[in-house]
Amino acid sequence: MLPVFIDLNQFTKKSLKNTVAHELNHTIYYYRHYKDLNNFSLLDEILFEGLAENFKEQYFDSGMTPWAGSLTKDEAFNVLYKGKGFLNSQEKDVINDFLFGNEVWKKWTGYSTGYWLVKDFIEKSSDISWNKLMKSDKKEFLSILK
Repeated sequence: MLPVFIDLNQFTKKSLKNTVAHELNHTIYYYRHYKDLNNFSLLDEILFEGLAENFKEQYFDSGMTPWAGSLTKDEAFNVLYKGKGFLNSQEKDVINDFLFGNEVWKKWTGYSTGYWLVKDFIEKSSDISWNKLMKSDKKEFLSILK
């Protein structure tokens, strides 16, 4: 089980709803991809965050979070094109650096690239349901990078 962090200094009813929506989406993703949990790659992690942010935004709050918007859409796709070679990495340091930033990657790069990748995928698949999205293979999301 993963902990949920709530900043009591900034707590609001809205922030609680958004946090629960985001974390619920993570739980559903884990359920749908349970057999892959021990082999999560960088791509899995960015999709994991991108799906949760888009779900939260679509159903509860249309506002973009700072971590989702840390890159513009163009910046995010440039990073994804450059990073295609290491998206399958399972190294924890690579994943953490990409998600949270380091001297190479801007803070929250992984969250933002995931947000924009999923958002663009949803827009190009307008008839796709959240049920199908949550079951989708990660390679389907990369198809829009061609």
